[in-house]
Amino acid sequence: MYVIHAERDSVCMGDDCNAPNERDIMLDRGARISELLEKTAEYVPNMHGSVWPVMKDCEKSNNILGFVVFDDSGSHYCELAVPDEDVKMLGIKNIFCRYFCSGDFTYGRKKELYPEDMELIYKVKMYLRDEDKQSEKNCTGRVGMKIEEYGKENDSIIVMLHGANFVHCYGRQYVLSDRYHIIVPHIMGFGDEAGRVFETDVCIRELAELIKGLGKRVLLVGFSLGAQLAFRLVSEYEELFYAAIIVSPWLDKESSKVREVMKINEKQYALFKKKFLCSLIGMMNGLPSRQRKEFVEQMQNVKLDTIRNSVDNKITFDSVRGFSDVSVPIVALAGGKEQREVRDSVKKMSELNPHCRYEIWDKAAHNIPPLFAKRFNEVICGMAK
Repeated sequence: MYVIHAERDSVCMGDDCNAPNERDIMLDRGARISELLEKTAEYVPNMHGSVWPVMKDCEKSNNILGFVVFDDSGSHYCELAVPDEDVKMLGIKNIFCRYFCSGDFTYGRKKELYPEDMELIYKVKMYLRDEDKQSEKNCTGRVGMKIEEYGKENDSIIVMLHGANFVHCYGRQYVLSDRYHIIVPHIMGFGDEAGRVFETDVCIRELAELIKGLGKRVLLVGFSLGAQLAFRLVSEYEELFYAAIIVSPWLDKESSKVREVMKINEKQYALFKKKFLCSLIGMMNGLPSRQRKEFVEQMQNVKLDTIRNSVDNKITFDSVRGFSDVSVPIVALAGGKEQREVRDSVKKMSELNPHCRYEIWDKAAHNIPPLFAKRFNEVICGMAK
C-alpha cells in the first residue's frame, strides 16, 4: 500500500472544531492520479454544488492535481489537471483540498470578475489562476530569496543548507565550485534574510520552490539546522533530489532537552550582538576571514524569535512522514564528540531506511564541514553526479 496524507478546508463553523480534518488515504502500489481523486471524493464532504481542487502539498494552483466536483444532486465527477501518472513516481505524499461553492462568487469583487452564468468549475479555475498572478508571496516560496552561488558555469548542482546563524559554514566547501554549481540559500531568519523570523513550514515551502525552479534533480547537503530541514525536504519532496548528505541532525527530541538547548542558544545570541565576540565565535567555528566579516554584520540583525523557532522547529522522526519510503541514496554523518541525541539520530535514520548509511567520525564534534573539510569534501564528490 502507498499512503497519502490528506487535509482539507472546513465547510462550516461546526466542521472547524475538527480542523485540519486530516486523514491518511490508502492506495495500491502503482495507483494513478485518477484513483487518488476518486479516493479523495470519498474523503471530502459531499456538499451539493461544490468544487474541491486537490493540490499537491499546499494551496498553490500550479500544484493542482485535479478537481472533485459535486453537482446539485450530490453526484460527483473527477477532472484531471495533470497527466494520469503513477502517484508514487510523482513523489506525492501530501495533498490539500480547497473548498469552493457558488456562494463564494456572489459578493464583492468576485461577483464582478466572474460571470454569474459561468459554471462553478470554470469560476474556480479562473480564480485560482488570478490568485497566483496577484500573489508575490505564496505557499510554495517567496520571490527573491537571497542565495550564494559558486561555479554557475557547471552543470551539476549542489544545494547546501547551512546551520543556524552560520550562512557560511560551508566556506571550505566552496573550492568544489571548480566542478560543481554550488547554491547556498540564506535560510529565513539568518544571513541577508535576518529581517524575517524563522518559521519551519514557510521555510520548507520556500526551499522546495527554489529547488523546483532549478529544473533538475540536485544533490542536497544539510548541516545542523540545515540537516533537519534537509531531512524533511527529502522526505516530502524526494522527486527534487538524486541524493542527500545530512550532517549532524537532531531529530529525536525530548521537551526537557529542547528547553536546555533553548537556554544555551539564548545566551549565545546575546554574545553574537557583541561584534568582537561574534568574530571570535566565527573563527572558532572555522569560518574563513571574508565570510567571518559577513557573519558578524548579519548576526546583528537576527531576531531572538528566530533563534527560539529554529531550536524548537518541530522536525522530528515522529512529525515527518515518508522518510522510510525515500529511495534516493542518503549519507548521514555525525561527530563522535557530538551530543548523544545527534549520534542516535543518524543511527536511527539508517535503521529506518535501507538507502541511508551513517558514519560517526570519532574526532569530530559539531563542526564537520569547516574543520573536517578534506574528508567531507571527498564524501560530497563521492555522492555528486
